[in-house]
Amino acid sequence: MKSNLTLLYVEDDKLVRDNYTKIFQYYFANVITTDNGNDALRLFNENKIDVGIFDISIPGINGLTLTSKIREIDEDIEIIIISAHSDRDKLLQALKLQLVTYLVKPVEHKELITTIENLLHRKADKFTIELLYNFTWNIQTKTLFYKDEIVKISKVEINIISILLKNQTTYLTACQIHEFLHEGAVRESEPCSSIVKAFSRFKKKLGKQLNNEEFFIENCYGLGYKILLNK
Repeated sequence: MKSNLTLLYVEDDKLVRDNYTKIFQYYFANVITTDNGNDALRLFNENKIDVGIFDISIPGINGLTLTSKIREIDEDIEIIIISAHSDRDKLLQALKLQLVTYLVKPVEHKELITTIENLLHRKADKFTIELLYNFTWNIQTKTLFYKDEIVKISKVEINIISILLKNQTTYLTACQIHEFLHEGAVRESEPCSSIVKAFSRFKKKLGKQLNNEEFFIENCYGLGYKILLNK
């Protein structure tokens, strides 16, 4: 299960870093690596980081200090600490930093994979809205999934889904959706019929791409469009 998330991985042992990075690239869309805490803090400030995996014993500021500094900036980032030693004092200190977990080297491959998969499932559940017909929508990344696989859709289609979800209890006409897309200003050069065509193209594209004729958006004659949730 590959996510759209960005991982910051800090490990000063190049061999370990290279081996773990290959594993992480299977689960994360973007893996940023470094071998020291000072660079890690800079990279965190320069990028949108979703998950951090830090070794404790790294040059510059150590993994716990790095975590503490990042926690002052971002309370939601998921952080895993890895250490070569099961140090009781460090474990107690780490508990205060709201970690996902504290792994002790050598980390077994199965333990690492299980930790990553559980983390990703938890994050996905937190931001996932279940739609009908095996579709899901991640409200954080604005990503559409079909049976856990990412579905590539256009920017207009992303915006349409977002609009329908914000108004999920009612039907929206094509003209209303057009107004939302253009911040309330309906342009004569882009009539409401363009939205009708956009829905038609969207449905046909999904049907062809997924070999599935079911569509999670209902078009009710005289009322408009409504997103179908799996309640």
